[in-house]
Amino acid sequence: MTLGLLVLLVLGGAYGPGLIRGSATIRVDSTPPGATVVLNGDERGVTPVEITGVPPGEAMLHLRHPHRGDDLVRLTLERGDSKTHHVSFPPAFGALEVVTNPRGAQVILNGSALDQVTPTTIDSIPTGEHKVEVSIYGRESKTATIEVFPGTTTRHALELERVPMGALTLQLTPANATVELLDAPLPYSSGVRLPIGTYRLRVSSPGYDAREMDVTVAHGPNRKRVDLARQYGRLAVDIRPANATVTVAAKSEGGRPRPFSEQMHLPAGPFTIRATAMGYRNLVRNLTMTPAGISLRLDMKRLDVTPGRRFRDEMRSGGEGPELVIVGPGAFVMGSDSGPRDEGPAREVQISQPFAIGIYEVKTAEFNRFRKAHSHGTNASGERQRPDAVVPWATSGAGPQAEPEAPAVGHSEANKLPATGLSLRDALDYLAFLSRETGHTYRLPSEAEWEYAARAGSDTLYYFGDDPDALCEHANVADETLGEPYPYYQTANCRDGFIRLAPVGSFKPNAFGLYDVIGNVEEWVADCWHGTYKGAPRDARAWDAGCARFNVVRGGAYDAPPDDQRMTFRTMGGDASGSRGMRVVREL
Repeated sequence: MTLGLLVLLVLGGAYGPGLIRGSATIRVDSTPPGATVVLNGDERGVTPVEITGVPPGEAMLHLRHPHRGDDLVRLTLERGDSKTHHVSFPPAFGALEVVTNPRGAQVILNGSALDQVTPTTIDSIPTGEHKVEVSIYGRESKTATIEVFPGTTTRHALELERVPMGALTLQLTPANATVELLDAPLPYSSGVRLPIGTYRLRVSSPGYDAREMDVTVAHGPNRKRVDLARQYGRLAVDIRPANATVTVAAKSEGGRPRPFSEQMHLPAGPFTIRATAMGYRNLVRNLTMTPAGISLRLDMKRLDVTPGRRFRDEMRSGGEGPELVIVGPGAFVMGSDSGPRDEGPAREVQISQPFAIGIYEVKTAEFNRFRKAHSHGTNASGERQRPDAVVPWATSGAGPQAEPEAPAVGHSEANKLPATGLSLRDALDYLAFLSRETGHTYRLPSEAEWEYAARAGSDTLYYFGDDPDALCEHANVADETLGEPYPYYQTANCRDGFIRLAPVGSFKPNAFGLYDVIGNVEEWVADCWHGTYKGAPRDARAWDAGCARFNVVRGGAYDAPPDDQRMTFRTMGGDASGSRGMRVVREL
């Protein structure tokens, strides 16, 4: 082995590189990484980085992090050194301002939605890169990665382009069904504008099977029909007595009653079942049908009442209410097929429930007691009461002609006259007053109850027969007494002795003991006005469906001709009148 080769082997051993190059190695990293490394003024890469061939001696190491600031350190390096230098940069903060056109866009920062909308500035945000998403209804969403630097405000503006829109209108069955847009940022309303695309929606309504479906919205108007399937449930009824008449009325079918039958299926939702039977109290239940069905056991309560019995209820404030008589159950033919159209078609009506009815029309004194008690209060509907007393001939009800003048009567006699000038609201308020004072239910008679009680078992033109010349024995009507000073009135060929109102009970009663069911004043009943009896109930219920502003008025007044005193005659009323009063019914 030559001397040159031996020297080369020695120098190429473990100490060879340091002896040959006389250099050092530096490994530099940082938290977070990405800092620019400058050694003795020369950039040597970004962290993490390894720098080799560094001359021994003192070296200046400078780290510059774009998001965290600088770090400067002086190193002393020996020949052959291998050193590691780590820098943990402290947190740094800046601000980010996000601006969009149009304004008002929702901002999602790093996956979290902000409470504020654009334009907005987020203060004290950590420096570094942040993902920003902005969106506004009807515009394209935008996403950007934005760098935030220490101690500065970074402003970023985004232009949100319009997107094609369509209008969605759903034709629904039922019309009041609820629509939920499951993947849209706004609630459904008819004609709602949506970006074109496909949407998941849910349509539901009580008593119907809900549906979920996809609806595609194209540019322009979009109309879709959605029909929900009605749910049904079976109704089973076991009733005592077994011969009771049972009707069922579903709200979703317009509340029209129909006879109960075995295996009856009703649409889900509210319904009313009603049972009537002679000698039993009417039974009414308001229920809700479900798809599971309903089974009922109904026991009707017997009524132990004596038709013809007279009584008066005591009032809490002292005294007694109007005098009443009990009318028993029965059947009669209501209306006429030979009279005016509004009196037909005639039909048989069953009155299964006895009731008590006023023997007389409500007197002035009785109604004035109510007015006096409420002169500084409110009526049953919450309206302020009028403090004035009822004047028996206060308002006009005789049509366009001049009213006959009032007779001179004393105060006590005036109190026995029927109360007049009563609006329907007045009548209902008085009935509510009686109900509170007595603890029993007072109401207007239904039209069927009125005619049943007025006929008192008769089937003639008048409850006493067919002769109009006999009217003056039974009622205060337009007669010769009225016709002499006022010849333009159509009158009966008899004399009742009164030009205007007569004290109640001045004439013969009918077979049920009721006075003035015709003549004196016409009387409010509970039914709304219908032009015919087509579709009318065949029992004692008031026909109050579809009521507008007119109620039925029955019984001719003191100025009405013989034809208007017939048992089938009916008219309509909307306001108070000087010839209009009332008669009460009290439920048993």
